[in-house]
Amino acid sequence: MRNSRLKLISGLLVLMLTLLACGTPEVTQTAAPTLPVLPTPVPATGDSTGEVNNLTREQRSYLAHATVRIWGVKQTAGGYQKMYHGSGTIISADGLILSNCHVVDPVAMGYPEQYRPDALIIELVQTEDKPPVAMFIGEVLAIDPTLDLGVIRAGRTMDGATVSPNSLNLPYVQIGNSDEVRFGDPLFVFGYPGIGGETITYATGNVSGFDSENPVGDRAWIKTDATIAGGNSGGLASNTSGQIIGVPSQIGVGSSETTVDCRRIEDTNGDGQIDNSDSCIPTGGFINGIRPVNWALPLIQAAQQGRAYVSPYGSVAGGSVGGSGSGNESLRLVGWSETIDNNYCPVNPSNNQPSGIKELNAVFSYSGFTPGQNVGMRWTVNGEDLGLDQWAWDGSESGSCYSLYLTNGGDALPDGSYSLDVFGSTGNSLIHAEAAIGGSGTGGGVTGGGVTLTGTITDANTGRGIADILVVILIPGVDTDDWLNNPTDADVFSFTQTNTQGAFQIADELTRGQTYGVVIGNPETGYQTTTGYLNIKTDSESMLKLDVELNK
Repeated sequence: MRNSRLKLISGLLVLMLTLLACGTPEVTQTAAPTLPVLPTPVPATGDSTGEVNNLTREQRSYLAHATVRIWGVKQTAGGYQKMYHGSGTIISADGLILSNCHVVDPVAMGYPEQYRPDALIIELVQTEDKPPVAMFIGEVLAIDPTLDLGVIRAGRTMDGATVSPNSLNLPYVQIGNSDEVRFGDPLFVFGYPGIGGETITYATGNVSGFDSENPVGDRAWIKTDATIAGGNSGGLASNTSGQIIGVPSQIGVGSSETTVDCRRIEDTNGDGQIDNSDSCIPTGGFINGIRPVNWALPLIQAAQQGRAYVSPYGSVAGGSVGGSGSGNESLRLVGWSETIDNNYCPVNPSNNQPSGIKELNAVFSYSGFTPGQNVGMRWTVNGEDLGLDQWAWDGSESGSCYSLYLTNGGDALPDGSYSLDVFGSTGNSLIHAEAAIGGSGTGGGVTGGGVTLTGTITDANTGRGIADILVVILIPGVDTDDWLNNPTDADVFSFTQTNTQGAFQIADELTRGQTYGVVIGNPETGYQTTTGYLNIKTDSESMLKLDVELNK
């Protein structure tokens, strides 16, 4: 059972959401627009160690124009169909762009073959208050799956004409020295975070620390409290001198994937008091990961010199996104909810959530996982991509509840259709789940799967949970009284025992349209045994809750 919650994509993701129209966007093939005329970078009054605390207005504008949006697209008869997006940073006037490997070559990172792009569309900012414009088709020059880094070049214009690098005069960001970054230094993040609007987004934060990583080594990550979301992946993390010192790459890094602060501050179960029976509410932020730019130097040098880059870690993703799994990973949707309980299981689960909720949790039971293995995901809202993301599995091999969720920085999530795809270490699809907010979406639930039964057994007089109570689910058609008179294992569909708080969850999913006999009790506890029948309707949610009071 998971003891921490993952913020995601991948995640996810802390999103600055706006309501988007449905439909699959396409990019038409048109001639490239005229490049904006920009000044040369203006350094701040200070150095790369953070002597000043902010960027000038001119620096912010310049860095925004040097940050690109990258779309992975499939070619169609009418142009290009968008699949996913990320960000990138122009690092030379002749069109070299630094990004994440999972943005420029997701298949190399273990994503399914279906995410192999036919082309990479590079969009540049014309004005900061308008969406970027598709200008180039990118060419992949170097990738490192373990570091999750990639370098591409603006190779062709949108009408297919070959670009002469010497003819370009693109705004670019100077490369800083990430080894000079110190604890507490201010930093600035530029990119396109999920559906945070079509325009470029700017966020600020501080260096919160550093993380090591196998097989990379020390200072493999810069930890920061700056907001990073899925579409920010591959973008720009700048110091106060306007130099790139890292690539935003992970949402929750290393041991920092847990909520910074989580307290019981609301009466979530409606019993009139705030205690351990209420859900834990996150009250703090999250620590995100930036890959230091010094790790990208070998890739950049290989691209500049026109030679092949060979990763010292091999050609298979590892390290930052974990290793290989068993191949037998399995996820089952427990339910969608706004809040979760102490065990990270959903409270009042439903595939159709009301308008105004501030958090959407997708909770799964799981088995067959290898701790530290690579896992990937993709969220969409109203058919629009939120970006790909990956992480190293931080749960156990199996468990009842693992939560992936979306938030909106404290604001309500928009009404609409939400979907989540989760992939194993080999790119195999583990689950596709759908939900809706506000009744305007499909609320399709999950592809396949049955019904999970959870609940709590309490003392009828004190209301406290009772430990060690047996919950037995009989095979459909078996009479509960007959079974009590002659209990046999052959007639048991599934069973479990309550924990110290009286909570339980049946491991085997129930089938919709069936009626099961239920026997609850344990003579050794002194409580009376109770029996009944559970009718699972054909339109039942993916998770049902059964709460029972017992008398002595």
